Amino acid sequence: MESITIKDCGLFLIGNEEAIRKLAKSKSSLYLGAFFVLIAGIAREYDQEYIPLNGVLFLVPFIASFVMCSILYIFSLPYYRKKVNPNGLGGSRTYLSIFWLTGPLAWFYAFPAEALFEPLTALKINLSLLGIVAFWRVWLFTRAMKVLTEVNLLPLILTVACPVIFFVSFFQQFSIVGVMSGGAKTEAQDFLMDVSAMVTLLSMITFVPSVIIACIDSSKISDYTSFEKNEKIISSRNLKIFNLALLTFFIIILISAQQKLSKHFKVVDLIDDGQIAEAIDYANTLSREDLPPAVKLYPTIRYYGFQKAIKVFSQMDGSEAEWFQNDIKTWVRLGIETRHYRNRDKLIDCTLNEYQINFFKLHKDAVTKFIRTNNKEHLEKLEPLIKALDITFENSGS
Repeated sequence: MESITIKDCGLFLIGNEEAIRKLAKSKSSLYLGAFFVLIAGIAREYDQEYIPLNGVLFLVPFIASFVMCSILYIFSLPYYRKKVNPNGLGGSRTYLSIFWLTGPLAWFYAFPAEALFEPLTALKINLSLLGIVAFWRVWLFTRAMKVLTEVNLLPLILTVACPVIFFVSFFQQFSIVGVMSGGAKTEAQDFLMDVSAMVTLLSMITFVPSVIIACIDSSKISDYTSFEKNEKIISSRNLKIFNLALLTFFIIILISAQQKLSKHFKVVDLIDDGQIAEAIDYANTLSREDLPPAVKLYPTIRYYGFQKAIKVFSQMDGSEAEWFQNDIKTWVRLGIETRHYRNRDKLIDCTLNEYQINFFKLHKDAVTKFIRTNNKEHLEKLEPLIKALDITFENSGS
């Protein structure tokens, strides 16, 4: 009896015609594709999202792909005019199966860039992977549809995708921190906004030609096209074993990552509840190895919560765990360097001991620029810090 093998799945991912036809005919491809997408959700979020807080995010790739595929299918119906419908629901089952079978490409998102590189490099790697996977999946789906129905869906896919990409990338550029605050942006923010601007422009340029070509292609179709009738082609024993091993592997790394995330979020919850001393005491029982490498106490792209960071920093004296000191000092430094307008009076809340003064001296230039954003009333309250750092400037008002 004919069956789907691991080799078939691998050949499918590189656009092999025989593998595409075999998987398209199989009724079990829909369930296999759904499994691949579910694994992709785990691969994407396993080391960053805590299930008790954001467990639904693990299902986002599954839901988003279903919605996107449904929209694309509706728009592609004019391409599939047919007298006989051998595939049920206008071929939607095969259509969705092929769409979901591209899911393994998203497993590249499991690469732990944040754990291995500093934020800017990790961001570049993640965006590069996002681009590679997106182009690969579009090419693969287009290739599969061309093999199965002899219809080129690329213009239609671009027509549907470009508006979505435009709005996502356009609004990405208008972060509160980067645009409305008037503050400085970090390298990661600058890079993200540059990429967003480029993607926005490309989506605008691509949209109109893709609409025109899609309309022309649709009007030229005269022959009836459809998918082949589904057959009972089951997964091979080796593929089932592979899928079970794959699921086991991701469950193991998910459990390990969730245990570390639970410790991270316990520290976060204590800080959020204002139990700073308790947060510090608990943090002192942990090492960096006990925590998820991809998640820090401070935000890595858009910096917020500066007042919270200052409250914690004010109660520190240098005896805290090294990882905790590094995260909080990085949080404070980033808040100072970005000079967000909501941060301007927050240094008033900072008590000064030798530990804090030494830190501010190390970043004196950034602190000086930050202090200059304050009005006269705030400057008076910041006088102890100004004297400790021996800051002088001609105009102390704003």
